[in-house]
Amino acid sequence: MHPDPVRQKIDYDGLITFILTLLLILCTLFLPLLAVYMRALHIAKTQPGIITGVDNLFVFGKKLINGKIDDEYKRRLDSAYDLITMNPEIRLVLLGGPSKEGGISEAQAGLDYLRCRGIDQKHKVQLEERSQNTLENLRHAQNILFPDGIESSPIILLTNRYHLPRSALIADSLGFTPVLYPAETRFPSSMWDWGKLLKEAFYMFWFQTGKSWARMIRNQRMLDRVT
Repeated sequence: MHPDPVRQKIDYDGLITFILTLLLILCTLFLPLLAVYMRALHIAKTQPGIITGVDNLFVFGKKLINGKIDDEYKRRLDSAYDLITMNPEIRLVLLGGPSKEGGISEAQAGLDYLRCRGIDQKHKVQLEERSQNTLENLRHAQNILFPDGIESSPIILLTNRYHLPRSALIADSLGFTPVLYPAETRFPSSMWDWGKLLKEAFYMFWFQTGKSWARMIRNQRMLDRVT
């Protein structure tokens, strides 16, 4: 499975909004970024990992290392396994294209792992194998589940705690009703995890800046990508 064939080699919209984001952060002395970071930290720390009455589960893939899943992706899949074995009526969608051209997709690697744990044909599992980032994950999953438009029913988004805030932001922008489910019981307190959350906060700020810029210049093509 190859990446999305319509993706441009150079994303000029992304490049322009990236530069705007950097300028905005510098001109505001990092204060809006700090606000986004604090909001992301609150979400990452407080999600309880409890669900009821939700039919669809999205599990985000993660870059493979030599075609293998890493510990963070394994935690996502283990949590998904627990959910669908306790709730066999849930439809599971594994998200993620190939980490490198010609390689196995993140979604297929996840399915292989779950099959080794005992997931079989009686469970409802679908793969989204075209995407290369969180926005594409959700956009393509939307087309798989709801080709005629997003339904109002909630969607479980399962990923690591540091990734939950950005996933929720993008899902909400696309029209989903996200229910956040963390792969960990608590937010890890290592400096590495705090750094990953800061990176996520920057991506969130970039996303919001790009969306605001598209509205300001009335660029419907850009808005269609993020809404």
